[in-house]
Amino acid sequence: MSRRNVRRALSALLAVAMAVPTLHAQGPDPLAKLDTASRRMVQSLIDSAHAEGLPTQPVISKAQEGVSKHVSGPIIARVVRTVFLSLRQARATLGSGANRDELTAGAAALQAG
Repeated sequence: MSRRNVRRALSALLAVAMAVPTLHAQGPDPLAKLDTASRRMVQSLIDSAHAEGLPTQPVISKAQEGVSKHVSGPIIARVVRTVFLSLRQARATLGSGANRDELTAGAAALQAG
């Protein structure tokens, strides 16, 4: 991964982190506005990320972003799945020694192309 791509990914990640409210700002359950099937899918992806030792915050943040923008549940679930798969791919690429920040940045770089 070139420095340019890493910088681009980190810039994108910072922009998302600043734009997306935290879980506390959303109230007790930020996924409550999703339809049942989409909510189950998103929760399953969050649980899978946790079980695999992947950072869950990027997955949660992407779901929150979709909810705050009134995106339909199935689209949110699809995009959240993409984030999860990017985190998984970043782990495979960077290795098991990569920390959460490195995985998050790597996933963002993969998504940016």
